[in-house]
Amino acid sequence: MKMDNNPAYPVGNIAAAATAVIPRLAALKVHEPDADLLHENGIVAWENGPETRAINLLRAQVRKRLEGQGINRIGVTSAEPDAGKSFVTANLAVALSRIEGQEVVLFDLDLRRPTVARRLGIETSVGLESWLSGDIDNLADVGRRFGQTGLSVYATNGQYTRPGEMIASARFDALVDGLGNLPKSTIVLCDLPPAFISDDAVTVVERLDAYIHVIDEGITPRRQAEELRAMMEPALCLGAVLNRYAGRWNDSYGYAAARKYARYYDDPKQ
Repeated sequence: MKMDNNPAYPVGNIAAAATAVIPRLAALKVHEPDADLLHENGIVAWENGPETRAINLLRAQVRKRLEGQGINRIGVTSAEPDAGKSFVTANLAVALSRIEGQEVVLFDLDLRRPTVARRLGIETSVGLESWLSGDIDNLADVGRRFGQTGLSVYATNGQYTRPGEMIASARFDALVDGLGNLPKSTIVLCDLPPAFISDDAVTVVERLDAYIHVIDEGITPRRQAEELRAMMEPALCLGAVLNRYAGRWNDSYGYAAARKYARYYDDPKQ
């Protein structure tokens, strides 16, 4: 992954842009997923099985909440790092894209510590930061179609200690305007920075339709979760995801349930 030793992009040096054109799936290069690498990186939603149950339940809940509300641009954040927000975002994007006819656009907007490209095994010479900084003008150079699914991924390469300039730029405004021109049936997911690290997540959420709050089971205190909700107001919260929840054996949720229901996924002919 490319490292930037001088990662500041002053607002004045970022060229203004008209409304960004989000490329159609057919215009993007295809990234053929490596199932073993995805599993190694925790992307369990690529194949059906007991491990995908929690993600598929989340997928159903998200689709249910989006129906009839006229919204489709969703950010995913957490209060602090390492709560699993990128894990949730990437898996949710893959799970949604496996529904026939469903198009999903995934943006890695955690410019300080991007992980989407690594998790999905995508290698590109340029990332979203190259478009935001004005180094390239065609988003098709950044985007990749994930296999033959309806998922297009716009990953970020590098780590930027001052990404606020990019988020406050005319280029970012153009990107958000472009997202607004996508069909409402297209679901846009944005992996955001942790909300307590900087004002980046709050600034981006103001431009989206809603957000999902990822909570780390046993780590995130209630007060911290409440403070994040207050910080994000008046943005719409679709709900909270309790990540790494183990649960009990007889609990219908949590990772323990994956073992409980494992036999359901066995070959019925056996």
